[in-house]
Amino acid sequence: LHNQHSPESLQFILDFRGLFVKIGQVLSSRADFVPRQYIDKFATLHDNVPATPTAEIRCIISDSLATIGLSFDDVFESLEHEPIGTASIGQVHEARLTERYATTGKYAGGGTVAVKVMRPDSKVRFIADFRLFKTLVRITLPSWSSFIEELERRVMNEFDYRDEAVALNDVRDNIFNSRYKRRIKVPEAHIELCTRNLLVMELLNGKKIADSFEDKLSVALDGNREQARQVLKAKQRSVLSGEQSNVDDHGASFYGDIKTIIGENARKGLFDEIGTIFRLMLLSRQAKSMLDLLLDVSGHQMLMDGVFNSDPHPGNVLELFDGRLGLIDYGQVQRLKEDDRIALANIVFHIGNGNSDEKIASAMREFGFRTKLDTNEALAKFGAIFFDSDAEGFKLGFSSPQLYFESIMKRDPLVVVPDAAVMAARCSFLLRGLGSLLQQQIRTSERWQSHAQVVLKSSAQ
Repeated sequence: LHNQHSPESLQFILDFRGLFVKIGQVLSSRADFVPRQYIDKFATLHDNVPATPTAEIRCIISDSLATIGLSFDDVFESLEHEPIGTASIGQVHEARLTERYATTGKYAGGGTVAVKVMRPDSKVRFIADFRLFKTLVRITLPSWSSFIEELERRVMNEFDYRDEAVALNDVRDNIFNSRYKRRIKVPEAHIELCTRNLLVMELLNGKKIADSFEDKLSVALDGNREQARQVLKAKQRSVLSGEQSNVDDHGASFYGDIKTIIGENARKGLFDEIGTIFRLMLLSRQAKSMLDLLLDVSGHQMLMDGVFNSDPHPGNVLELFDGRLGLIDYGQVQRLKEDDRIALANIVFHIGNGNSDEKIASAMREFGFRTKLDTNEALAKFGAIFFDSDAEGFKLGFSSPQLYFESIMKRDPLVVVPDAAVMAARCSFLLRGLGSLLQQQIRTSERWQSHAQVVLKSSAQ
């Protein structure tokens, strides 16, 4: 049935575009409870939505540049015909700047750039979609109204690329002034050339992190991509159900899991080849290292800087060809006030340390969460769902985080969710999904713990 309906579901999303593409992107990042057939189909929504014709894109670029007194030929020597990425709101083309703008002002990103162009009908589609979804939520899931309203605010902010350009450079500067500057790359926006419908930025060369992992596993299995996908599918189930622990420091568990999943006789002599074993061990270490780095830098941005990407789906994280991680697409940037950073850090600290429900619930109340019965148990469980892990729900037999969430809502429903918490929770949710794609069950509170401690210590002084 999944093989039959996943292509139909993808086509439905592509027909309606807009918010439906955003929803498909989120679903594609949660391999822990979305069937693999849908993951594979919906992954194209990250950067391969059917493109607007290049001639039309070129006209939009020309019209956008005219608003700042420039022509296409003033700025660009060339524009690649085929886009390098197409998504819900716009599409991206590689281009070459003229010498004047490759070296002008403070911009130092080089002459080869990524040009992000907004589709002409995107905003109208999203306005209509949110009107529909808000009505449905009010009728069927009223407790989710605050989530959809905050999501609407964040997404509608994407319709002015000048804001994204500022956010890109703010995040880039923060990374440059942190300990992550040699391991993380954020593209530089060419502020002088950005308009409401046009974002010109440094081009990062790399591959989506999940695709890179699958490619490497296929190579480690002597090029057998089907076997690699079989391993990924089985590992995603076992990791998220809690049946298997994370990859250990030596990668031996990953090797053992592959033997169990594929079978000793799946390929004669495969696991007698020392080279294959070493490749698998190296791959497991690389995956854990990349995910740890991504979680650490996300926690730093959220808790230390107060400026973070609330949409870190797999298409927005690249493994660059120089070995660094590339973080792209900062249209949904959330900026936290100091009080919100401290309140969130307090929740993360108590959850990560395994403190009592009473302490976690108290921290949740300080942030602004409220439930109907105000029970410590429910607030603590909501804290874990929002800012930590999906593991408890899976261990209790729930097939998805949504079903586990609804079970708690029936006992003591949430009545107030602070706006600042919504996108922080979304970030945690998407990072956990990425963890499942890289074969790890993660707890965001554990990886964010060191940042939370720094924030709380600083606030106490």
